[in-house]
Amino acid sequence: MVCFVVAPDQRRQGIATLLLDAAIEHLRSRGMTAAEAYPWIGEIDPARWVWTQYVGPLPMYEKAGFAVVERKQDFCIVRRNL
Repeated sequence: MVCFVVAPDQRRQGIATLLLDAAIEHLRSRGMTAAEAYPWIGEIDPARWVWTQYVGPLPMYEKAGFAVVERKQDFCIVRRNL
């Protein structure tokens, strides 16, 4: 998963979660066996919030069954078997 774009007036309503669920089903239907994403972690400079949140927040992935497999300085790698 690389990017979620949700209109500003539609944010915080679960749309990215619905997009993630649909992406997982699409990948599964195409025979993929795993999905990976790269959400930011830690404190995020408010001036960069929108840019960093395009990848989706870590809690969204954790709720969808992704696990952190590697931590970097500003982001982590999460993975889920399909």
